[in-house]
Amino acid sequence: MKHYYMKHIFLCFCLIAGINAFAADEINGIYYNLSESTAEVASAPSTGAYKGNVVIPATFTYDEVTYTVTSIGDNAFSGCKGITSITIPASVTSFGKNAFSGCTGLTAITIPAAVTSIGEKVFSGCTGLTSITIPASLTSIGNNAFYECKNLASLSVEAGNPTYSSPNNCNAIIETATNLLIVGCQNTVIPATVTSIGSGAFYGNTGLASITIPANVTNIGSDAFSGCTGLTSVALESNALVSAPMTTQTSMKNIFGAQVQTYTLGNTLTEIGTYAFYGCSGLTSITIPSTVKVIGSSAFSGCKNLASITIPAVDSIANNVFYRCGSLTSVTIPSSVKSIGNDAFALCRSLTSINIPENVDSIANFAFYGCTDLASVTFSSNKIKSIGNDAFAYCASLTSITLPNGVKELGTYIFYNCSKLNSVTIPNSVTNIKDYSFGYCLALKSVSLPSSVEKVSTNAFYESGWYQEQEDGVLYLGTMAYGYKGDIPYDSIIVSYGTNEFRAKGHIVEFNPGTKIINESAFEGNLDLWGIIIPESLDTICSTAFAGCLGLSGIFSFAVNPPKAAPDAFGSLTGSYTDLVVYDNAVDEYKAHPVWGKFQVIGITEFMDRLQNTASYANQFGGNDADAIRSTNSDAWTSEVYDLSGRRQNTPQRGLNIVRMSDGTTRKVMIK
Repeated sequence: MKHYYMKHIFLCFCLIAGINAFAADEINGIYYNLSESTAEVASAPSTGAYKGNVVIPATFTYDEVTYTVTSIGDNAFSGCKGITSITIPASVTSFGKNAFSGCTGLTAITIPAAVTSIGEKVFSGCTGLTSITIPASLTSIGNNAFYECKNLASLSVEAGNPTYSSPNNCNAIIETATNLLIVGCQNTVIPATVTSIGSGAFYGNTGLASITIPANVTNIGSDAFSGCTGLTSVALESNALVSAPMTTQTSMKNIFGAQVQTYTLGNTLTEIGTYAFYGCSGLTSITIPSTVKVIGSSAFSGCKNLASITIPAVDSIANNVFYRCGSLTSVTIPSSVKSIGNDAFALCRSLTSINIPENVDSIANFAFYGCTDLASVTFSSNKIKSIGNDAFAYCASLTSITLPNGVKELGTYIFYNCSKLNSVTIPNSVTNIKDYSFGYCLALKSVSLPSSVEKVSTNAFYESGWYQEQEDGVLYLGTMAYGYKGDIPYDSIIVSYGTNEFRAKGHIVEFNPGTKIINESAFEGNLDLWGIIIPESLDTICSTAFAGCLGLSGIFSFAVNPPKAAPDAFGSLTGSYTDLVVYDNAVDEYKAHPVWGKFQVIGITEFMDRLQNTASYANQFGGNDADAIRSTNSDAWTSEVYDLSGRRQNTPQRGLNIVRMSDGTTRKVMIK
């Protein structure tokens, strides 16, 4: 005992003095921590010092004291890759944490019958270990005890163990009281009684190729199957696991790994939860039982190798459910489906055809966005009321489409960049064509809109084939003046009200006879527009059609009845300086109109009288020229108009005006 006490006195002195000292004693090549009569195997001073065949004695005598080896201490053989076998005496009752971790050359080990506990990660990384038998005495196994034992093929628990079992040669260690599987291996068959699989249970077992999760399992711990890179087939008999809502961090990808190729689902399953198979990029096939009534959003999102799938009789295709399934070439949507959600098939680049069944009443935003191989879309349904924004945008192979009768709402960008689209049939239930609906549809050379369309965004056909082939000027879609292409030229136009005729010159737009609608925002912000000539046929001027046209100074209307005009059709223009010339018998009705009444409404007779009889007005309109102030002695026209304070005006005001002519001369003009 003298040696024992002297040693510890020396160690205390070393600690006080700040001197590093290694506490274990080396005896016959093995290091121990010694107590009065017992010894614990300790780690060597240098990592990996133990090699070859290691034999630990049951007892040894050191300094006249006989010690019994009772435990393998923490980290005792950690990192000893050179150990090929180890003999542990029957006197040992416990293994400390990490005791044999990283012993990659160790192929077999016998746990003595007296051992009652083994610590966490005790055999972690023992990649050569192929079998383990748990003795009846062992009642405590630390977390991740067999972490990354990738070649472990056989696991058993001796009969009579009060804590653990391995029923029916299942090759797993089950905690009996809780039905928790704490350790599995590559040959494990999980018993039907198991309700949970513990954290790290199969971690790093690359030899595991397939596994069946029985119906009673309701929970799988973190990292239970992490690193099982050889796992390619999973049978999920547990409905609770599949139907539970998941996230991008808890999907089957995070449980079993993205490499799994085949999942088999239980034949009584009724619901697949949100994100259930999200990001399972290795998945090539899955059979969904006919009992399933609900498939949650993003359930198969990112399954990039899934080539085909049969959808059972669900009520809806949820948001993002097949998003980025890039290998999906065919899919059958059942007749039970009533709606297709946002991004449902977005970026399914290999999808070649789709049939929208009869009960579908809505297709949401981006539903088929980026399906570049989609060449055929057939609508069996006339119940569809809306198709959302970008629903078929970037479907580069789509050449023609006939939209179903009854659809009322078409979203923005609906066919944007469908570069091969050359034919679209729009039903007469549609009233509005929205922003960029056919933008960059390069093959779309002709456009025919039904009479029901009341409004078309000025960007609806942006850089489409139809737009590119139009000449500069007013663009017409049937009887609608859709917008204007190019710059408004300075031109001379003959305006005739019956026998009354005069010449208008300037940046003037004359709409074709038969024009019924001037489209929303058709000329918005066009500062070059001086005047417009409205045909008798015009029925409606839409919102903001001429908003921001600050140079608009003359309007000639041949419509006997004032056309309908949105309250903001002319934006914030007050009309106080804009003349509106109409038929004499229409003056009162135009003046009483909430929009037209803002302008200076005059009848054609008064207008012609002013031209012919009032010198100042004649100077303003140049005799027969109603475009601007004209010199009576030359062909010069008004270049700029100023008030007496020198402020530039858009058009001459009543009273005295200072006028600069195009020939450089200036004059004073009185407008009464």
